[in-house]
Amino acid sequence: FQIRVGALYLLYGLYNTQLCQPKQK
Repeated sequence: FQIRVGALYLLYGLYNTQLCQPKQK
């Protein structure tokens, strides 16, 4: 459960960063 939460948190963070800095290829 903790691992899943961590993965979700990491994904969320990455998503947020991408949204903040949209790097469209």
